[in-house]
Amino acid sequence: MPRWRLDDVMVSFASDQGSVGPHLDQYDVFLIQGSGTRRWRVGEKNQAITKHSPHPEISQIKAFATDLDITVKAGDLLYIPPNTPHWGESIGDSICYSVGFRAPNLEAITQQLLDESAEQLNRLWSDENILAASSSSGEINAEISAWARDEIHKLTVDKKLKIAVGKEVTQLKYPELLAEVSLCEAQELSELAIVSSFKLNSISRLAYFQEGNDLMVFANGHYISANPEVLELVIALNNYQTIALRNFNINSDRARDFLCELILTAAIEFIE
Repeated sequence: MPRWRLDDVMVSFASDQGSVGPHLDQYDVFLIQGSGTRRWRVGEKNQAITKHSPHPEISQIKAFATDLDITVKAGDLLYIPPNTPHWGESIGDSICYSVGFRAPNLEAITQQLLDESAEQLNRLWSDENILAASSSSGEINAEISAWARDEIHKLTVDKKLKIAVGKEVTQLKYPELLAEVSLCEAQELSELAIVSSFKLNSISRLAYFQEGNDLMVFANGHYISANPEVLELVIALNNYQTIALRNFNINSDRARDFLCELILTAAIEFIE
């Protein structure tokens, strides 16, 4: 799994018969039983269900048709696909680790694209040289829809769509957990990174697109236009490696500039 797919790990404690009730998740979930035992009832994926929402942050549902009824013990792992109804109920005291894997949401990517293309979207239609006497009837000229279609298509064929996707898949769920870094601090720390060891921050998300000689890097929802020379470094960071730049064949100025951008996003941490 690429690092950016990991959404979060939720640890839940429940006393006897404790439960959040039947519910759905919109992404892949791995349920790892930590201690104690739990009974899990799982239904068929995408079955017709009735939702109700006593809790605003849980997609709770009413009773569903059960395909699997199983009791898990410490160390057992249960995989729940997206849109699959499930219901866990503790038997005695128990702890469960829920590992969720995010997937890009089309609505969110579209919103990112709109934000990225604000200036282009502000263009106005012009009916210069196409008005005729019949225009007063109120009929919408077919050229306006063709113009809108072509302009919207332009947004999806240049880098803007890839930038929107990259920003969305690396957005942090809890950005407040990372301290903001000023440009001055980032420049100073990038000098330190040249001679010190560092790694990707444990909650950071790092991804990239490679297109010809272009390397488009995304860190914590930010876009960095990078030199392909740093690709080896990006891959090493994503593989949880501790980095010492002396082990990489990268121009020191390019490395310093790239690291400054990463530090600005609070994506890396230093090893003492």
